[in-house]
Amino acid sequence: MIKKLETDLIPILARMEVAGVKLDTKKLEKIGIEISEKIKLLEIEIFELTGEFFNISSPKQVAEILFGKLGIKPTKKNKTGYSVDTEVLEEIAKEYMVADLIIQHRSLSKLQSTYVESLLKIVDKKSHRVHTTYHQLGAATGRMSSNDPNLQNIPTGIGYASDIKSCFIPSDIDHILIVADYSQIEIRVLAWLSEDRALLSAFQNEEDIHMRTAKFLFGDDFSITSEQRRVAKTVNF
Repeated sequence: MIKKLETDLIPILARMEVAGVKLDTKKLEKIGIEISEKIKLLEIEIFELTGEFFNISSPKQVAEILFGKLGIKPTKKNKTGYSVDTEVLEEIAKEYMVADLIIQHRSLSKLQSTYVESLLKIVDKKSHRVHTTYHQLGAATGRMSSNDPNLQNIPTGIGYASDIKSCFIPSDIDHILIVADYSQIEIRVLAWLSEDRALLSAFQNEEDIHMRTAKFLFGDDFSITSEQRRVAKTVNF
């Protein structure tokens, strides 16, 4: 049955690969310009706070500035010296604004290089479509995967991440994009295997399990935000 399902899907995936996904390149280019300008402004702020020009993308130079010049106490060490990963920077950011600015710079730089610039390089200049390769057996979980580019790894969230995702559009006004996904499949399997009463109750009552956890974490009296739900989702997984 599974073998037949997968083999029957091959010609459909082939047609999907040939058709590609349309990209609003003008909008994406505009987003890229905005991100570049924001990155430049962040660099100005960072250099003013530190009093020195340095390569913000270099962990070694960032560590030298933070722990050497500014005298901030390091919290974690790695093979090459003191760590300046996101966890460390978030801790430092509680007292030093420069760390928060570096986090923002890293985040925007990743969006710019990994998504904006990469997508604009590979999109077909005439059709404005991106052609990926789909794999039925590429993921250990059995889910569909894609590469060159990985269209299942497009950023989500608020701000520029959401803007980038909105650049994927239907081929024309008579078509729409449909998103299909298993609803919290891993946690449903966990509920079935563990027979946990709270999990079973949540799914039997058709509750949003991530929202339920968010209310447990942040309190029922609060209006749960999308960011709080995201934190709860991380906790659940």
